[in-house]
Amino acid sequence: MIAALNHIVAQVDHQLGILMPWWLVLILWGLIAGGLSAVIYWLTAPEKRLAEARKEAADARLLLNRYIDHDAEFGRTMKQAWTSIRLSLKEVGLSAGPTLFSCVPGLVLIGAVGRTPQDRLVVDLPWWCSGEAVFFASAILAALALRRVLAHR
Repeated sequence: MIAALNHIVAQVDHQLGILMPWWLVLILWGLIAGGLSAVIYWLTAPEKRLAEARKEAADARLLLNRYIDHDAEFGRTMKQAWTSIRLSLKEVGLSAGPTLFSCVPGLVLIGAVGRTPQDRLVVDLPWWCSGEAVFFASAILAALALRRVLAHR
């Protein structure tokens, strides 16, 4: 199945490479990868549990700051600090799986496309204009924009 997917993506990439300049093809692939990543995260992340964890962690930090501001006893302050850390790690744990899973489209497309822009160019590019930078910048921008749109639904 992965071989078939790689073949399909490679064929589409080849056709796009005929129709468009290399940088536009990479931007298009980046937008597709970023969009798919945002949708996968949106579908897999436990948003309600994450919101609850964020609120609990924020409340714990607020209480910890009050203890620090009012010179509370050391034991109580440390206990609240560990509670704050535990709740923050709970948030990380809830989002780690969906975050890793949402990286799959970008990794699949990188492997499937598999060509660098230098294959399509005669001149060498500076580091800031390389194909990887174009791909990742467009993927990140697409994912962030789509995540913001999906968050309001």
